[in-house]
Amino acid sequence: MKKTLCFLLILLFLALPFNGYCFSAGALALYEPQTDSFLISHNINTRLAMASTTKIMTAVIVLENASLDAVVTVPKSVLSTEGSSMYLKVGEKLTVSDLLYGLMLSSGNDAAHTLAVHVSKSETEFCALMNKKAKELSLNDTHFKNPAGLPDDDHFTTAADFARLTAYALKNPVFLKLVSTKSITVGNRSLTNHNKLLSMVDGCIGVKTGFTKKAGRCLVSAVQREGVTLICVTFNDPDDWQDHISAYEQGFSRVKKTNSEQKELTLKTANGTLVSAYACSQSLTLIDGDDFECTVYAPAFLYSPKKAGDRVGFVTYSQNGKQLATSDIILKEDILPPQKKSLMITRIINFIKNILG
Repeated sequence: MKKTLCFLLILLFLALPFNGYCFSAGALALYEPQTDSFLISHNINTRLAMASTTKIMTAVIVLENASLDAVVTVPKSVLSTEGSSMYLKVGEKLTVSDLLYGLMLSSGNDAAHTLAVHVSKSETEFCALMNKKAKELSLNDTHFKNPAGLPDDDHFTTAADFARLTAYALKNPVFLKLVSTKSITVGNRSLTNHNKLLSMVDGCIGVKTGFTKKAGRCLVSAVQREGVTLICVTFNDPDDWQDHISAYEQGFSRVKKTNSEQKELTLKTANGTLVSAYACSQSLTLIDGDDFECTVYAPAFLYSPKKAGDRVGFVTYSQNGKQLATSDIILKEDILPPQKKSLMITRIINFIKNILG
């Protein structure tokens, strides 16, 4: 009876709500990139193992350092690779593109090793590139020891770091194509994406699954609806599919894509006259309940000469203290210099000329 009660209490603790919702994840981040906001957060800054979601960074490094058409010979060292595989054979020749599909769809650790050796001659040197990139992206709680995500005490990240990494990766159209592909035939191999959310969630565009005994079930996904992209990261989550579905239901109920109206402005010139200007509309992602602010930055006086179409300042749009967008302030009309008064002698000469015809 006592054992049963303890077990039920543990289950209850794991399912306790955070941010008003119930999830089973050890860490969960629901991230909106444009505002750099976490709509749902739980242990998002806790360092944890991330298993094969590591391959998001692996793919980024390969895409930024190798040609997709380059032909790669599978090295003999691949034989020492353990874990998930796309079943490469020593001496086999594939393109970088083919190997990337094996990396991201089949989660091939052999593909990760082969790509690392192609780019950097060794996994150690390749990991140096991964860690350098993490530093460039200010992923300060992330460190890589291998390109596949195999367990290592010095191989870790946080849900917050990986949400921001994924936002960066998705800007690359080739990466987006890779992770949104459900299945593909590469040579004589049929590869199927392990990410079930591509078929389960409307608007899902990727990105990567992962699992080791140490890390538990790990999942990074992204969903795009009506111009808004949300990214969900869960680590050590026994119910990750459902948690991601629930997170997106809650997240998309709080965000909306909108356009600011064109802002009409009246500005003062140095001689006291008024001129018309405008700031173009901007596409904004707004989060319900957060403070929205529009701030105009323009000089107190405008000096001539200026032409219609000149930039004379800018407007910022911010929410919850975070800048969303800026828009230039553009003049609608010319500002001409004041006409110089004719000298008295010139006026007298002109007067005489008029009398004499």
